[in-house]
Amino acid sequence: SSNKGPRSLHRSRKCPAARLPSRAMSMGFATPQAHDGSALPSRFVVHARIGETRPRVRRPSGPGGCLLPRGRARGPRSGRSGLRDIALGELVAAEEPVLAYHIPEADSGEPSSSSWESQVQEQFRALPEDLQRAVMSLHDAEASNIGLPSTLEGVVLTNCFVRDESSPDGVVCVAMSRFNHSCDPNCEGSWNEACGERRIYASRDVTAGEELCIFYSEVRAPREERREELLLRYGFGCQCAACASTGSDTGSSDRRRTRMLELDGEIGRVGAADPEQGLRCARELLDLYDEEGLHTQSFRKRACFFMFQLSLLRRDLEEARHWAQRAWKYSELSFGDDHSDTQLLSKFARDPSAHPAWAP
Repeated sequence: SSNKGPRSLHRSRKCPAARLPSRAMSMGFATPQAHDGSALPSRFVVHARIGETRPRVRRPSGPGGCLLPRGRARGPRSGRSGLRDIALGELVAAEEPVLAYHIPEADSGEPSSSSWESQVQEQFRALPEDLQRAVMSLHDAEASNIGLPSTLEGVVLTNCFVRDESSPDGVVCVAMSRFNHSCDPNCEGSWNEACGERRIYASRDVTAGEELCIFYSEVRAPREERREELLLRYGFGCQCAACASTGSDTGSSDRRRTRMLELDGEIGRVGAADPEQGLRCARELLDLYDEEGLHTQSFRKRACFFMFQLSLLRRDLEEARHWAQRAWKYSELSFGDDHSDTQLLSKFARDPSAHPAWAP
């Protein structure tokens, strides 16, 4: 589901709550570009730690060479395509945020938005001018919709990523913001607390030259709902393959995706009282992901983790081990092996009884 901060347009991502970043890393990332297509300095690939005046960059490349080109921008979001074939689960890019904000809870328990603007303004003023230009070259959906110049607030609201789906805290990563959206994405992003980075992993095998796309909002919804949300929040009409399909295929896809979202919520509601019914819902959900060809591995991780816990409630330790192992594998593919979620699932895969649900 989509997670929004103060009047914000957070891009939907599941990632653990995090501290401010501690180091920078690049995976052969393409140089971000301004709206006119001109290349910005290469040091913009990965940005400074919050409060630092200059970014630190390193460019590791695997045996297959760099993944991403240094191309020209095509508009508000330049898009990214792979230079070579990319395997399922491969780390496509990693970037430290240039801006980050924390929204404390008010006395009511609800997030207070009184200070987030001042946080990003203070961080922005501390950046050198060339980094400020890099930030302001990003798309401002609100200003663009009404024909006004971009503002820092608008850029942050359009381009921020949540650190955790249960938290309004957000980060802005200039290079990551250049990835386009698809309702049939071949990549997905997450926040890595240990490294202080936002990362993007391939959700399926990707051929050289294919555009690398993430998703900005809930893709398990009917086409018209998806397109309306993207138009409202980001100012563009989605023309991805999933949205461009016509005829009976569209109706079938809408029914599958609507059912996915229903099942994702139903598993938790019914599972505690009726584990067998919860398991049936989860199996149906996994089947629908395959039938629809929706390759987002974190969705499968979530379903398998539900099944792991429901199997524990049924007191079936071997079945629980099976689902913990599958959830662990999906977590490796979508979050990486050094992510805290992956490491916890590895523990449960080895010893399912370590989960509190197994306690007598």
